[in-house]
Parts: sequence; C-alpha cells; structure tokens
Amino acid sequence: MPLHPLLYRTALVAMVLMSLPGAAWAQAALSGQVRFSDGSIAAGVTVYARTQSSTLRYQTTTDAAGMYSLQFIPGTYSVGVDFAFHNFSGPEILVPSEPFSTPTTLHLTTHDLQLNGRVVDSSGQPVANVRLWGEAVNGGYDPDRELSALSGADGRFQVRMLPGNYSSMQLEPPTGSPYVLTPLPNRTFSDNTTQDFVLGSVIHLSGQVRFSDGSIAAGATVYARTSSGSATYRAATDAAGMYSLPFIPGTYSVGVEFTSPGFTGTALVLSSRTFSTSSTLDLTTQDIQLNGRVVNSSGQPVANVTLRGGVYRNNGWNGLSAVSGADGRFQVRMIPATYLSMKLEPPTGSPYAVTPLPNQTFSGNTTQDFVLGSVIRLSGQVKFSDGSIAAGVGVYAKDPSSPTATYQATTDADGMYSLPFIPGTYSVGVEFASPSFTGSKTVVSSQPFSTPTTLNLTAQDIQLNGRVVNSSGQPVANVRLRGSMYGSNGWNDLSALSGADGRFQVRMFPGTYSSVQLEPSTPAYLMVPLQIQTFSASLSQEFVIGDTNECMVNNGGCSVNATCTNLPGSRTCACNDGYTGDGISCVELPPGTLTVTAPNGGEQWSTGSVQNITWASSRVNQVNLRYSLDNGATWTLIAANVPASLGTYAWTLPASASSSALVRIADAQNGSLVDTSDAKFTVTSGRVILNEILANEPGSATAGEFIELVNVGSTAMDLSGWVLWDATAVRHTFASGTVLAPGKAVVVFGAASGMPPCSCTSNAVAATTGGLSLGNTSDTVTVKNAAGTVIDTFTYSSALAAADGVSMNRSPDAQPGGSFVLHNAISSLAASAGKRANGSSF
Repeated sequence: MPLHPLLYRTALVAMVLMSLPGAAWAQAALSGQVRFSDGSIAAGVTVYARTQSSTLRYQTTTDAAGMYSLQFIPGTYSVGVDFAFHNFSGPEILVPSEPFSTPTTLHLTTHDLQLNGRVVDSSGQPVANVRLWGEAVNGGYDPDRELSALSGADGRFQVRMLPGNYSSMQLEPPTGSPYVLTPLPNRTFSDNTTQDFVLGSVIHLSGQVRFSDGSIAAGATVYARTSSGSATYRAATDAAGMYSLPFIPGTYSVGVEFTSPGFTGTALVLSSRTFSTSSTLDLTTQDIQLNGRVVNSSGQPVANVTLRGGVYRNNGWNGLSAVSGADGRFQVRMIPATYLSMKLEPPTGSPYAVTPLPNQTFSGNTTQDFVLGSVIRLSGQVKFSDGSIAAGVGVYAKDPSSPTATYQATTDADGMYSLPFIPGTYSVGVEFASPSFTGSKTVVSSQPFSTPTTLNLTAQDIQLNGRVVNSSGQPVANVRLRGSMYGSNGWNDLSALSGADGRFQVRMFPGTYSSVQLEPSTPAYLMVPLQIQTFSASLSQEFVIGDTNECMVNNGGCSVNATCTNLPGSRTCACNDGYTGDGISCVELPPGTLTVTAPNGGEQWSTGSVQNITWASSRVNQVNLRYSLDNGATWTLIAANVPASLGTYAWTLPASASSSALVRIADAQNGSLVDTSDAKFTVTSGRVILNEILANEPGSATAGEFIELVNVGSTAMDLSGWVLWDATAVRHTFASGTVLAPGKAVVVFGAASGMPPCSCTSNAVAATTGGLSLGNTSDTVTVKNAAGTVIDTFTYSSALAAADGVSMNRSPDAQPGGSFVLHNAISSLAASAGKRANGSSF
C-alpha cells in the first residue's frame, strides 16, 4: 500500500509550540536579496524556510530586484531557494539549519552553474527542438532537480541549473522527426560547462508477431528496453502482425505487450540481445489460453462474473480480468505466471459476494471451473458514540489474511446496514467522511462468521469542539485545523474549518494525530505547526493562529509618508503630520488657499435674483462671505461660518443696483486668508429671461423657429454681444447697440423669411448664423451675456416640441418663476412671438 503523504510529517518539537488558550505567537522573519553565483539578480525565485523534520515550510517569491521578505513562527529552519524556470526546476538548501527568533536580514547567493550546449546528429549537424532531460535525486523532503533544456534553431541551448549527479539523461527529439530517443550516461555537473550532445543513429528492428498458437498478433506493441531501463522504444503491429521499431544501436530486451478483452500484459521474448544494424526479428509471444467456467456452490453457471488476478512480470503488469458469459464460460489469452490477489467479482446487485481465491500458477493451456462462495449476511444498526444514528457511513468486513477480501456496505437513513460476504474470519469496522474528517475504525477485531449474523455497531467516535483566535483573542474565520493518523483500515484525516465566529465542531475517531497545523486562508495570518496531539475523548480546545506583520514588508503598502500600525489579521495606515490622504497615498499639505471663482468680474446679475457664489479652497474649514457695491469701499456680510467644503453659496442679491460690485471670501478662523473678485461685476435692476420658444415650426420651414426674450426688470438691458446657444453651438449674436427696454420683448427667428410679413412683430431679428437648428425631440436653449455668463437656460423634451406650430411658453407669462408649458394650454393661440401669451403687446 502506498504511504500517505502526511506520514512524512512529524512534530516540530524543536519549536516548542503550544496550542493553549491565550497563547500568543512570537514572530520571526527573514528578508534580504538573492543573487545567482555570477552576481546577477535572482528575480522570481522562491525562498523557503523549512523545518528539518517536516515538509511544513514557509515560502515567498523574490521581486524584480531579487528582494524577499518571509515571515514565520520562531524555530530552527533550513533556508533555501527553489528554481522554477522553463528549462530547469529544483531546490537548493543554502542554510542547512539555523534558529530564528527575531526579524533577520539574510542575503543569499545560489551555487548555480550554466550549461551551454549544442545538440547535433551523428554527422555533426545541429538539430532543433530536442530536449535534454536529466534528473538529480535529492531524497528527503525536497523535490528532485530536473533539467529540461530545449535546443534552438541552431541546435544550441543555455540553461542555468544547480550542480549534481544527473541520472536518466536522454535526448528527446520532436515527434515526427527522423531521430529517436537517445539515452545518455549519467553525468555530474559541478561547474560551468560547454558540451555537444549527439543524437544516436537510427536502426530498425522489424518483423512479424504471432501468438503461440500461430495466429497473427495484430494491434500488439513490440518494445525494446535497455538493461538499465533508461530507454524503452515501442511500435505497434499492423493488421498482418508486422512491426517496424526504430531505435539506436545497443543491447535490449525485446518483448510484446498486448491487450485482450480479459487480459493486459507483457511477454518478454528476448532477455538480452545486441543490435548494431537494422535487423529482422519475428516474435512469438509464448502465451497460453485459459478456458474456464464460473459456477455457484450448486454448480450452476453464473454470468458476468470477473475473474481477477495480477502479477508484475517482464518489466510490466500482467492483469487478468476475464468475464463469464451467459453460460458461465470465459476464454482468455494470457501470459503464463503465478497470479496473485485472485478473486471472483460478481456483478453489482447479484446475490453473490466477492470470493477470494488462492494464488494460482498458470503454466500452460488450462481449463478450470471457479466456484463462487456461498453468501451469508452481516446486518444491524450503526450508531455514533453519543447514541445518534450513523446514517450514510460505511461498514466494512476485512479478512486479515486476504487483502482481496474486503466487503463494504453503506448504512441507510436509520443507520441500518446489510453486508453480504462469504463465511470466514473478519475484522469489522466503520468509516465515514465529512467536510471536516475522513477515517475508519475497527469495532470488532477478528471474529469468525459462518451463518447470517446480526451485529449492532457503535462507532466509538469523539467530538472536538474548537475555536481559532488571533493573538488578541478575536475569532478568525476560514482557518483549517489539519492532522492525520494511520488507523485500522487506512488514513484518518482531520480537516476542520473555522466559521465566522472562529468555531468548528468535528466528529472524529480518537487517536494520536501527527502533522497537526493551522492553515489560514489569508496571508494576513501565518501557518502554525502544532505538537503531535492525542485525542482520546470529546473535548473543547482553543487554537491560536500566528499573525503576519504586514508592516514589515514595504511599510505594509502604506505611503512612505504614513505610519503603518500592525493589527492581528490586518494593519492601518495613517498619514504623518503635514500630509493628507488615506494613508496609502499621502500628499504634503500646502498652505491654506482660498479663491473666488464667481462672481469674478464682468457678470451682470439682476437685483433680487438668486445667484451662486462659488470658490475653491484647501485646508480651510469655514468661510465668511461679504459683498460691496462701491468697489470695496464698504462691505456688507452675506453669511458667516459657511463650510468651506461646500464651495458654493446661493446668494439673493440686494435691491440696489451697482456697476462696481465685488464679492469677498475670508477664512473664518484666519482673517488674513482672503480673496476678492478679480474685477467688478454689475448688479442691475434689469433682468432678461427666456419666455417663449417655438422649436417645431409650422410645416417644414425652419426659418419660422423662434426664441423670445423678455426684460422683466425695471431698467433697460444692453444686449450688445449677447449670444443664443442651442445644445451644440452659437446660433445668434445680438448686434452692438441692441437695448431691451424694461417690460419689453425681443424675438430671434431662424431666418428673415420666417418673420411675420406684417408690422405686428416689430421687435424681431433673424439669427445671425442663418438658423436656430432647434431639435423637435429635445434641446437646450441658453442665453449668455458678452462676458459668457449664463443669463438664462432651459432644456425641453419632446412633450413641449411635438406639435407643429405650437410653442412653449412660461406660465404665468413673462414671470421668472414660471414653468414652460404648451402655448395652447394658457391661450387660444398656438404661439405669440413678440406678444404676450394672450396676443396683446408687451
């Protein structure tokens, strides 16, 4: 039976580790730079620290500068590096054994060498895409070193590798090439080396293969194997049993591998022969035929029963697996040998059970009956030790003297089982699997059974209730507690996972578990090896997980201008004094700044209107706002202690007009930090609004589109240089000298041809760009003064522009606070360009 991999893990006794409540792990760390032996930086290699007596290890990868940082639980470790290149992989121990209990700087230099080579054929010509393969066996816990260099177009390769004695060396040419695998002698590489490697010349072994009865062996495989086993060449026979096997000259064993419906195996034909030139060699397999019949204890034939047995022979496995037909008979071509682990396997659901057979030697053609044993049953109920029903667990009966005689059944929802087997002496046990545990335990150790028997079983399990916490006693989720024990019928594997509250509960079998360790799911915590532990009864226990000090590596990812504070399972970053940011990014704080952005000169704001004072600031908490109507001679408070972070304040302008208005903003805590509008702005009692818009003109003449402006203030407004925009471009610029009197309107049409022919709309002009281009589905109309300040703007949807010839108008008419509605909703008229909504004059 192959050894379970956890068998090799043992306790880390040198580390004197505890798993008691309240234990807090100290922390050790290694950091430094790794270089190759030629002084070049070793980027992307693995640095590991491993205990001498265990496979448990901590590891990390070097960065582009060859730097590494590795954290682990204090203890005695071997420190080494792992190469994993495309043409070489393998470990090297650089520090065989050294105790580490505190953070330590350790620069490492590998003892690598470089192999420069060339692959050529027997004529000295370079050959591309040939792989040079070899293996240096390390033994112990470290993996082997593997060389796997590939030749380029010029036959050359270069590989950085570790020194060692490389065995099983060979040249592997690409599939379809005229070359074959070429074994090479073992080679020790101890220093930089340059060498050519020569592919062997190809010869052929060919002929016909027949079975011992003279029949053609079609579809069989002919092999030639070197005495060392370092190279095996294979070729398949065709329908006529013919083969052609390419290999290089040498001494080989030659044999035949074949598969039939009831047998797979290898027949050695020649044990050793030297071939130096192409040769013809006909082969006979020396096979035998087994004719048999499977019957029950009453002599009745039984169908679909498999006769199994096997033997390792002729450098390969020979497996017998003949199946009986409807008449119980089978016939199988096989290789003569002594077959082990013989047994009869009846089909699933049949009234028969597996029947072990004695080992048997088949040396010639044989006819034989094989008898299935009489079936008896072992049945009963299985419960766990706490009395609960053990549903879905396995019950097994194992014959200690026969490895082939193991019978299994699964309990139903009531814990009941029924196990068919043939009479004999058995150990009886149970096995179960959960996400947290897999294992088995013998309940009855060796008892004879000759008749059907009722046997109720108790699993004799225990329960482990645990909690995983960090060094602060806080629960940690998704940590796996692992451990293993070889039990009565195989491995018992503990694999409990902590929940959100750090707790886990696992049903398991008692025993002494080795390789016990805590495995976190996040790099915020460290893997923790624990002592070998014996669990003999149900218990509750707390396990303490080691913490990773994130601040030890690159300041925990915090800014260089920040302080990293390690916490169990995490860290915090805080910018240092004089810097601001989230701790990951910290920017040096400049002196406080405060800048007025509006009004900043040239604006024309109407008395009584609400306008936004805006500003930009940094390192200012609150501001005081003031205005002046006499160019700064006197100032009036607008608002005090406004949060600077708002950056805006809605100001209702005073009733007094002025052409010399300014706004000043000051730091409420630092009166010397102040800013004023760059230039004067105007406060006027005049006020211009958008009042009526016709976007969907009658018919298709876009010249009839119009925009109506109304001065709803008490003073005339100079519109010189003012512009009308739609959503995309300027559509009209008012001519110099254009003045709009109080209470009057001006209308801009798409073109002169769209203006009414009568004098009833004398206050009309045509768009200076030749069109207003208003959208019929939606658009935005904006009027700006000569300084670019938005005076008024309105965005409409298709609901206000869907009907031909119907405009949209403010309601109430000519009122700044009025909403736009369809004109025919407030008047019998569809539109009233230059007129009030009811058709009267402004």
